Amino acid sequence: MLKAAARGKDGEVALIGLSHKNIEELMKGRPIKTSCEFLGIKGTLLIIVGKDELEMAKMLEPYIGENTKIHIDEKLKS
Repeated sequence: MLKAAARGKDGEVALIGLSHKNIEELMKGRPIKTSCEFLGIKGTLLIIVGKDELEMAKMLEPYIGENTKIHIDEKLKS
């Protein structure tokens, strides 16, 4: 995985580049967990993949607490 933070003509940009191996692991249901320190902030970035938003929301259940905010764009809800 490639991680980068930059400031360009479009403003600040955070980039996560996934290798084919990363994609294979995601397709096996193995989330990618990485530090956000490269962005200059504390915390963890979790990358998941699923067939739809409902499946991904279920994958997040172990991480959800009472202060968790999940947003799914209305256009994507079926």
